[in-house]
Amino acid sequence: FDQVAIIDHHRRGEEFPTKPLLTYIESSASSASELVAELIQYEGGRKPLDRFTATLLLAGIFVDTKNYVVRTSPRTFDISSYLKASGANTDLIQYLLSSDLTSFLEISELVAKSEFVTPDIVVACGDEGKAYNNVTAAKTADTLLSMNGVEASFVLTERSDQLVAISARSSGKINVQLVMEAMGGGGHFTNAATQIKDKTLHEVQEMLYNKIQSVLKQEGATT
Repeated sequence: FDQVAIIDHHRRGEEFPTKPLLTYIESSASSASELVAELIQYEGGRKPLDRFTATLLLAGIFVDTKNYVVRTSPRTFDISSYLKASGANTDLIQYLLSSDLTSFLEISELVAKSEFVTPDIVVACGDEGKAYNNVTAAKTADTLLSMNGVEASFVLTERSDQLVAISARSSGKINVQLVMEAMGGGGHFTNAATQIKDKTLHEVQEMLYNKIQSVLKQEGATT
């Protein structure tokens, strides 16, 4: 595309389009959906936001805040109120975010394979040779983070395109973004990911353990 606009709540990474028309990066926002909804709300002279678009934007906020548990601010609730007033359908959001039985069983299987690598960091690793989709891995990471005593979770799975993927989540105490950036990925302080090629699942698992220890030592040194 010749005309590109960047709207995001993740900090700028190494890969970035050249000369975008607009760069709006606000890491304090709950989600990209929050930023987009704000722009729509304050743009003058346009027709009202349609119900389906409002629903999808509110769904994005639901996902990134884990139902308003993390990374929320007064502006998050202001924008959510605007989207709800625009007709956002929370019943449809719950349907969109629900899991089917097969996905639920895969999530349970991954949770059962999890292990603590520190007293408050847990890692789950899928079966070698079995492909998982990204949504299943992400929901597993969210599920692990909801457990008592877990401050950060990492889920490693193979994908159908032969890449090894990692989904990382944090309550805010541990910066998973630094870990994923050290492994070629990125994201946010509490929500990050990466994909790695030409490595086996267990090779990536060993890399992850080393990076976690390295980041913990680095953060300990800075504090």
